[in-house]
Amino acid sequence: MDSGSFSTYPAAAAGEVCHWNKLSVDLIELILSLLPVRSIVRAGAVCKFWQFLITHPSFAARVAAAARAPWFFLYGQNNVHLRRNQAFAFDPASGEWIHLPPIYLSTVSNDEDEQRQPDEYFVGSGGFIFATSGSTRTSFCYAPLLRGAGAAPNTWRETPPLCFSRRNPVVGVLRRRGEFKFIVAGGVRFVGGLVDIEEQLAVEIFDSAGGGWQLCPPLPAEFRSGNSSQGLSSALLGGNSFFVFGIYSGLLARFDMSLRVWSGVQTLRPPGVIFSFLVACRDRLVLAGLRISAGGAPSFELWRVEADGGGCSEMGAMPEKMLLGIFDGDEEERFASLRCVGADGLLYVFNEAHHRAYPACVCEISGGGAGRCAWREVPPLPARVNRFHKVITFCSAVPLDSVLNSGAGKPPLAVAVAAADGYSSRPVL
Repeated sequence: MDSGSFSTYPAAAAGEVCHWNKLSVDLIELILSLLPVRSIVRAGAVCKFWQFLITHPSFAARVAAAARAPWFFLYGQNNVHLRRNQAFAFDPASGEWIHLPPIYLSTVSNDEDEQRQPDEYFVGSGGFIFATSGSTRTSFCYAPLLRGAGAAPNTWRETPPLCFSRRNPVVGVLRRRGEFKFIVAGGVRFVGGLVDIEEQLAVEIFDSAGGGWQLCPPLPAEFRSGNSSQGLSSALLGGNSFFVFGIYSGLLARFDMSLRVWSGVQTLRPPGVIFSFLVACRDRLVLAGLRISAGGAPSFELWRVEADGGGCSEMGAMPEKMLLGIFDGDEEERFASLRCVGADGLLYVFNEAHHRAYPACVCEISGGGAGRCAWREVPPLPARVNRFHKVITFCSAVPLDSVLNSGAGKPPLAVAVAAADGYSSRPVL
């Protein structure tokens, strides 16, 4: 940054030694860029100079270049009373939850009839939140993470219509040189209020450069019985390979983003696994699943998947005490509410049952070869949790432009951090 663009520093109080005044602009910017995202937001309220630094484009570029752990997002949706929706984000760098405003595709007014049934279906991936709406409409909307909260004006963007209306698809995001592509696969289509089990929904790719959707071959026919995001997990690896995996079937297929073709379907199911999830962790694919031993003992284990998807090798397992700590009861069915999401070396495992307030733990995968697994518990949610009809969870890196003020109103994270810490989000000097 050009130090001449802002050459004065806030004066220290009388008798106070201010060592920050002796540091160069570049060094202050470097120090601030190494803070957790939540601490960067707090720093912007210290003084006008720091706010100037962290909202400068060069600071965003510096932060983007640093590797940051992805956040865990939990959105609760109540289909009867919209004001009971809640949203939370966990920052692993600070080890803290943030209570966010809920997300809506349309504005909720004060005099709105709260008994209306919303027709909005959300999914998150790659720094964006996505929404599909309607049983026959083909709308597809997106917003940067943390800016889709509260249906802020001019936040949501609607693409041209999808060729096939669908609910609960899996979505992948590919970013390159400021542009992005969305790949939408699977999902279910409703006809007359019923699921159309015969329709094979084509894969569609949206290119921000061209602004339109491209039709691609549908998921292989083997996935027809469970092709919504509730029965599928997906992973984008290397910028060219989009993997789709059946959580309960163990079916695996790879979509080549360049050639626009699907590979042959394989089955990836280690012995004893009841259900499992596929996650992209940096340069590798990781399979995470619930395994029941011959003696009936449950375990949650991780496997590294070979590059061609043809096999897997064991990486480690969640500590037994930690696994049992996020569940109760003795029936095997109690594990049916277990879910897993992950990205960039972090893998979150949680219980989506309401009566336990969604307890979770996180595994950090590091090292080459087989990889090393370090497990820890995630703190409880920071507020009283409402009862939801649907829970949307995902793991994603948080772009800084979703967090800091860019002139279009204060972002939800800045407001949430200020409210949680009990201070104004405006700089004090």
